[in-house]
Amino acid sequence: MLLAEFMNWLTTLDGGVIKLGLILLAGVLVIGAWIIAATWERARQSEQRTRLVQTMVQRGMSAEQIARVLFAGQLAAEAEDAEKQDESDGQAVYEDESAGREVRLVKALTSWSYDSEDVQRILAAARVDGKIDAATFDIARTLAESWAETDSIVSVLESRRARGPRLMEQKSA
Repeated sequence: MLLAEFMNWLTTLDGGVIKLGLILLAGVLVIGAWIIAATWERARQSEQRTRLVQTMVQRGMSAEQIARVLFAGQLAAEAEDAEKQDESDGQAVYEDESAGREVRLVKALTSWSYDSEDVQRILAAARVDGKIDAATFDIARTLAESWAETDSIVSVLESRRARGPRLMEQKSA
């Protein structure tokens, strides 16, 4: 009924065909603008990624380190998407809890302006058997929040790791 009234309005008034044409043109322009914006965004992301890789190569980072940073960036983007989707408790859901901590740590370190080399050093010091436990995550995040130097954070994490899991388990008991 509403559609019929709208079509009647378009055709009965002077220039009904022109009005219909303008409405269709507006729709085409909106869709075209959306496509251009999406393409532009992808091009900018690709350009930023290329600049990041060039910078890491110039700093002498190995291919493995570069891949790790790029993967961490991809995980951070996925974590951001997961946080947006999971509105029940405000926390992102990860299959591997340690991966979630690593993503959050990378995101935090980069937001506090630690460069990629420093992030890699901190992550390497934080990992035990390839994973980051909750206490280590909290320590690294707290030190980074207080703008501690990378060497200080790495030193604390390495000394904690050197003490081993027995001491960590005894303190939690």
